[in-house]
Amino acid sequence: AYRRPASSAEADGLMGVYVSERRRGAGFEPAVRAALSACLVSPAFLFRTIAHPDPRNPGAVHRLSGYEVASRLSYFLWSSMPDEVLLAAAVEGRLATDEGLSAQVRRMLADPRSAALVKNFTGQWLHLRGLETLAIDRGAFPEYDDALRAAMREEAERCFADVLSGGVAGRSVLELVESRYVMVNERLARHYGIEGVTGPGFRRVALPEGSARGGVLTMAGVLTATSNPTRTSPVKRGLFVLE
Repeated sequence: AYRRPASSAEADGLMGVYVSERRRGAGFEPAVRAALSACLVSPAFLFRTIAHPDPRNPGAVHRLSGYEVASRLSYFLWSSMPDEVLLAAAVEGRLATDEGLSAQVRRMLADPRSAALVKNFTGQWLHLRGLETLAIDRGAFPEYDDALRAAMREEAERCFADVLSGGVAGRSVLELVESRYVMVNERLARHYGIEGVTGPGFRRVALPEGSARGGVLTMAGVLTATSNPTRTSPVKRGLFVLE
């Protein structure tokens, strides 16, 4: 529950809850349930805590423990708790070395659970979460529908995932802002005026010379998320680029 070994004081506290319930006449299972409830409302469970030895001194420097690094890494890359392999690396001190840390990052990015990073990072960075609540004027833009909106978001997610995986192989992160390809299915390709793409599946399509597309700043999802319901917004888009 704490993503690390519980301290003696923590374990004694939980046992104290159990013993107290038993003394009040509770059966075994209700007493265990009370102790488990106490565990699940503990800050150590609810938050990614750091055991800083001098928390009131803003200038104090504290090296994170292996368990603390493991939690930061797993919630960033997987939006979930560390697995056994990551915890073993924490115990053995491998997360304190550049080589050990890099090895775990590569392993975790190759894991299907890294899809959480793609979805959450692009949702925040590219404002894609706002697509669900942005009330586009369907009268002014009748071609805008749920299928197109879903394709817009998936294009951005797939492009980010492609650059992320390519970065491990040495490709440039600058592809995020200047690429010569798009990730589209038939619905989005039709919206972009790209011919020859059929079916709901997404694929990489090379852009012709002189195309205005390529990179996150030209993606339909980003352009929509930085617009108003009835028109574009240079102010919103300018602020997005500035930030």
